[in-house]
Amino acid sequence: MGTEKEIDTFMAIEKINSEVRMMDKTMEVKATLQAIKIQDMTKGALYTDLMAVHGSEEMLRFEFTQYQRTEVEKKAMAPTDRRYIYSQSVHL
Repeated sequence: MGTEKEIDTFMAIEKINSEVRMMDKTMEVKATLQAIKIQDMTKGALYTDLMAVHGSEEMLRFEFTQYQRTEVEKKAMAPTDRRYIYSQSVHL
């Protein structure tokens, strides 16, 4: 990321795994991230390594389930009916 002249920030996101299952009534997404690295490439930057997380374990897990409904089903939904389920965990 940066300008046309130079890069200000370097970002590397590595080892992403994802699984998407689309069915008639639900869509399920599961994703994990194992490594991320962000560096400030600005000349004279006091701290160049802004963030670095890597290893053999996942650092982020994301799970999302969205319920697919017809327009008739959507109109009949109660305020307590779930439209989706979301969970995440972060390990640094």
